[in-house]
Amino acid sequence: MRTFSLVLLGLAVGTALLSRRPAPTPPEPAASAPALAELETLEFWERGSYIQPISRTCLTRTPEGTRVELELYHEEVYQEQAGPELLEQARAILEEYGVGGWAGFSGHDPNVLDGSSFRLEATLADGTRIEAHGENKFPPNYRAVMSALDALTAAAQENALQQYTP
Repeated sequence: MRTFSLVLLGLAVGTALLSRRPAPTPPEPAASAPALAELETLEFWERGSYIQPISRTCLTRTPEGTRVELELYHEEVYQEQAGPELLEQARAILEEYGVGGWAGFSGHDPNVLDGSSFRLEATLADGTRIEAHGENKFPPNYRAVMSALDALTAAAQENALQQYTP
């Protein structure tokens, strides 16, 4: 009887291990994403139940390069001028992860009572607009895109926080 119990226990453990979901794979860049025209503006934000120091980021093409505008959680607005390469790097991120395919994305998960929402708007030189928003539901590669854009604007974020944080 003891051997039979051990066999059953082994089968139960084996079945449980085999039925486990595989670890999620990291997001992959979009393989056949079409090239995007030059970015004129890129605005994005994410809001949730936690307070972020930067509540909105906007990159705008100017004759001098790229205006970086950051709205801080206490509604101060910080601006600085960067080179034109900043928008080119942002465009490369959008292309790499297929953000052009996000156009028209409107997601909502009614089963989540407390979570986060986002909005991304991009205007391209050819007049194309990419608008996506969601509440507790996000387009493919969302986290990877936001992480890359956050890293791209990290220096401006640091400057803003140094200026406005007592």
